Amino acid sequence: MSEPTVKDQLVSDHAELYDTLVARSYFAKFDRITGHLARIAWARAGFSNVGAW
Repeated sequence: MSEPTVKDQLVSDHAELYDTLVARSYFAKFDRITGHLARIAWARAGFSNVGAW
C-alpha cells in the first residue's frame, strides 16, 4: 500500500457540516480562537492595552 499524500493526511479528519446548529457552533468556536490569537499577537507585539478588545 502506498503512503498517503499530504492532502489525504490534511483532510482525513474533515467532516461535512450538514446541521446548521453544528456549523454555527463550529464557526463561533473558530471566531473565538482567532480572536484569542489576535490578542496574543497584540500582546507579543508589546502593546499593553490588550483587554480593550
